Amino acid sequence: AHNAASAAGVSTSMWWIDAESDNTWNDDAIQNRDSLQGERDALTDRGAGTVGVYSTTSEWQTITGDWQNGWPSWIGAHDASSGQGRQACTGHQFTGGPTLVVQTDEHDIDRDIAC
Repeated sequence: AHNAASAAGVSTSMWWIDAESDNTWNDDAIQNRDSLQGERDALTDRGAGTVGVYSTTSEWQTITGDWQNGWPSWIGAHDASSGQGRQACTGHQFTGGPTLVVQTDEHDIDRDIAC
């Protein structure tokens, strides 16, 4: 993704890793953690200042075994807490790090709220 963005002339210091059950994951949470850590390391090696995770609490628990790594999170629209809007910015840190964005699904339209 970083190479494609660079080739298109797009540059950013913030990246989000998609950790959703719709993607392909191993049944071994440790291997999934290692994959996520490798993605994060590759992005930071290329100059990313912030690398966070887009997921839901339940998907994060299933994929990583509830890995508390302190990374920033973006709460996906299908998380039970996302309906709280800005109130979900606190108390729902599934990675143990700060929640920076909450996605809500009002009227079947995704809306992102900065925390």
